[in-house]
Amino acid sequence: MSRVYILSLVFFILFSCSETANDVVIDPELQPYVDRFLAEGSKRGVDIDLTESGLDMFFEEDISTPDYAGICRYRLGANEIGIDKEQWDQSTESRKEWLVYHELGHCVLDRSHRNDQFENGMWKSLMRGDLTGNQNRIPLCYIWDRDQYFIDELFDENTVAPDWVSKTFDYNDKPIRGEEILTLDPETESFNKFLAAGIENFEIEFTHTRTRAGAFTSLLYGGSGSLEYNIVQFNHDNNDVFIGNDLRGCLRIPFENMAENKLTIRQLNGTTTVFVNEEFMHSFPAYKEPILRVWNDGFSQFTQIQEFGMWSIN
Repeated sequence: MSRVYILSLVFFILFSCSETANDVVIDPELQPYVDRFLAEGSKRGVDIDLTESGLDMFFEEDISTPDYAGICRYRLGANEIGIDKEQWDQSTESRKEWLVYHELGHCVLDRSHRNDQFENGMWKSLMRGDLTGNQNRIPLCYIWDRDQYFIDELFDENTVAPDWVSKTFDYNDKPIRGEEILTLDPETESFNKFLAAGIENFEIEFTHTRTRAGAFTSLLYGGSGSLEYNIVQFNHDNNDVFIGNDLRGCLRIPFENMAENKLTIRQLNGTTTVFVNEEFMHSFPAYKEPILRVWNDGFSQFTQIQEFGMWSIN
């Protein structure tokens, strides 16, 4: 009789421990991002039951690993994810999403870091991490329509490269310029211009020179009263071009830095193409609404614009 009681007690203890280990405890502020992660998996045929392994996901005031915004810790029973509260509060919506997806990639999908890149220098995976040296300057292009590729790859490492990685455009395939919308005086250093009417198909082209070390120059464009924008920025010390928007960067591309450099941006029929010194840099979706503002004020230093024009195109 006592033997049966002992076996029953052992079974009860093991069962109770198993129930505790498989608990799922997620901070309410993080729950919507976890729900989206599970829904994205289901859309791709990956159905996840968090109770199978358990998960504890919470905010931390000071993550033990320096410079980490989040960390996955593998525990006996339920794994746990800690998110740095200070960095979270300072993050954009897209940054929050890919941070949660990245940590769930570790703790739920058992993914390791993947730091290989496409030929154009863009990261191949949302799971890139533990970066060193110049790698830290290369952004993750989790903006525009690019995020869908990264989510596909998160759930399937064998996802094929998207066409926007290899697609190129020729500078000499020039659209027809129409009305000249905006010009600037030579040697302009900073400007902030509002257009009389919104425009969807346009070309902006300008040359600029630098006046000293530490120079960088930018072009931003977007809505008239909005803090949202697309941006192309030259870093003359590092000889690269940064392309992105107000949320985050997309990529950095080396360029041949000349005494006078030329930037060309063409937005036509839903696609934007960027050329530097008539060499193709990258293409990405057109801005989400007609352009009403063009500026560089606050985003350039030690450079002068020499020739500047903006035209409607077709």
